[in-house]
Amino acid sequence: MQLKSNPIICWLKYFFIFSSAMLILCMALVAAALLVLDDNDYRKLAIWSVEQVAGYKMIIEGPFAVDVSNELSLSAAGIRFESTFGGTQPYLTSIGQLNVSLALKPLLLG
Repeated sequence: MQLKSNPIICWLKYFFIFSSAMLILCMALVAAALLVLDDNDYRKLAIWSVEQVAGYKMIIEGPFAVDVSNELSLSAAGIRFESTFGGTQPYLTSIGQLNVSLALKPLLLG
């Protein structure tokens, strides 16, 4: 005698398999992008992201470096934010030096 499987359980199983596959694919794409892109590509990506998300123009006049290792780090200097609407101020704010580091091993392993 064979038991019929519940269709809801079957759909949930396929949903979880699909979700897991998409998550692994996204992680692989991010890892590939981290390995392939150089500092100028990251600079362009940062400028484009700020413009799309915040609506401001970001200008990076100084050095911009991304170090991909166990501790991901970003270093940038001479960052200015300007209004894209043509306000009276020449710029909204500026950041002299920015250093950000992120320890990936504790973040991923808990």
